[in-house]
This record gives sequence, structure tokens and C-alpha cells, in this order.
Amino acid sequence: AHPERPYITLVVLEALTSSNNLADGLTTERESLEGFAVAQLRQLDAPGSADPIVRLLIANAGRTMREGVRVANQLRLQAQQDSSIVGVVGLDLSSTPTQQTIAALTNAGLPMVASTLSADPLADLNPMYFQVTPQNRREAAVAAGFAAQLPGPRVVRVYYSDDDADVYSTNL
Repeated sequence: AHPERPYITLVVLEALTSSNNLADGLTTERESLEGFAVAQLRQLDAPGSADPIVRLLIANAGRTMREGVRVANQLRLQAQQDSSIVGVVGLDLSSTPTQQTIAALTNAGLPMVASTLSADPLADLNPMYFQVTPQNRREAAVAAGFAAQLPGPRVVRVYYSDDDADVYSTNL
């Protein structure tokens, strides 16, 4: 209906395999996909002749992003055959598998945008990666500034994950 409009493909790459093998373990991912669908519909209804028509390609990086590098390599090959693939959105968990996935996507030349990841090394080490959320160093500085304004003794209790692959809590 609109052949003058550019056509692009965005890859939605997330951990779409439930950690507990139940659908209720994917609530966040479901809501994320709903958000992408709403944005896609808004873009499809855009009136301008230069507004791109967006196709979403859903890619499953496996439980806790463990298959992300393998998927990134498949996307590299797919992007070589399909020039409409322009980038990757989504990404789950500030973890070692996610870091490796981002590095593989960077090596594939695929730019990425993540809205929830915040670990400092993700943005520091990968020029093709952009995170919408402030990095952990910024979040920590804001929290420390807030705490400095509070009266009373300075007592801190630190909670962190016992998962060795969890970059987020160690970095924060």
C-alpha cells in the first residue's frame, strides 16, 4: 500500500525460555513484547512517506541469555542475506552471557538498544551498544547523594546475587 516507505527489520532479542519452565516465569518478557507490538503498530500507522514500516523478528536467547552468542552468530548470517535487518532491541539481564551476546552482536556489526540493562561494562566496552537506562555508576552516585542528605548514622546493608554470572549486582 505504501511502496515509497522504507522497510526495516528490528530483532527483538530476549531470554524467552522460562527459568522455571512455566509461562508465568516470562511475565516481563511478555510485557516487553507487548510494548514492541504497540510501538510497531504506531509506526505502521505513521502517515509520512519517510516513516519506515517496521517488521519485528523475535529471537530467543534461551534461558538467562545462555544461547545469545549462538543467536547473534545466526543473526550475523541472516543480516548478510537480508539488508532490512538494521539492529537489535531488547536484551535481558546484566550478566556474563549478555555481555558475550553484546560482544558477538558488536562483532556482527549490529547496533543494539536496551532499555533496562545498566551494568557499566556493557556500554563501556561495546561501541554498537546503547542503553537507555543510566549506568550503574550514575545510579550509585544518585543514591549516595540522596543518602548523604539524610540525617542520622550512615549504616548500609548490601545485598547481592550469589550467581557468578550476575554482572549487575557485583557492578552496582
